[in-house]
Amino acid sequence: MVAEAVSDSGPLIHLTQIGRFDSFSVFKKIYIPHKVYLEVSTIDSSLKYKIDKSTNIEEIKITPK
Repeated sequence: MVAEAVSDSGPLIHLTQIGRFDSFSVFKKIYIPHKVYLEVSTIDSSLKYKIDKSTNIEEIKITPK
């Protein structure tokens, strides 16, 4: 199992479209920026539900330094 990863909206959307959201289970923790969460939430409400229900996906706030 890979420890950690960061994802943008593409893999979240497209793996869901082909019924393979479960592929994310190979990661112990997946971080998604808040803007990615907002984007996928507006595109697909079922994907928002899957992300919210997931125990290994964490939304993070990214602020410029």
